[in-house]
Amino acid sequence: MSPVVQSPPGVGELRYAADLTLADVDALEAFLTSRTDDVRRAHGFGNGVHCTVVSFQHALFLLCRELRDVFECDDGSRGVLRAKFRLWNQLCGIAACWADTDGYDRDRWRRADYYDAAKETEVLEHRRRRLRWSASRPCHWRVPFRGTAEEPGTLTAGESRTP
Repeated sequence: MSPVVQSPPGVGELRYAADLTLADVDALEAFLTSRTDDVRRAHGFGNGVHCTVVSFQHALFLLCRELRDVFECDDGSRGVLRAKFRLWNQLCGIAACWADTDGYDRDRWRRADYYDAAKETEVLEHRRRRLRWSASRPCHWRVPFRGTAEEPGTLTAGESRTP
């Protein structure tokens, strides 16, 4: 098996796209390439499995290259952070099926939850406001009123209109 590059020790769990590093991208790409190289070598050239793996590796290369390009153009803007978030989460989605294999860095190679701490605070505050608003509103659904024997034209549970 090909060598697997691990994320730097002591970096901690990845929660924000702002904490993403090129080392994370390189390590995850190396891990996925090593896993797929084994399959590619096991099947002959031109075989359907071989072609599928080569296509996957090409798509992986393009996705990682696009993510590296975002790092190179990083000006600290919200747009760059949004692109990192989107591309990294796509890459992690591809890698998710290998999460239980040896060498997979579960702390770092996971989907980013938010762009950064400020976005997390904004989202959580929005949820709190929405919950407070919902709690202040009357219930939108009603239990059907079955009526009582004292009210003409209404039925109680278990009664029937037929005499």
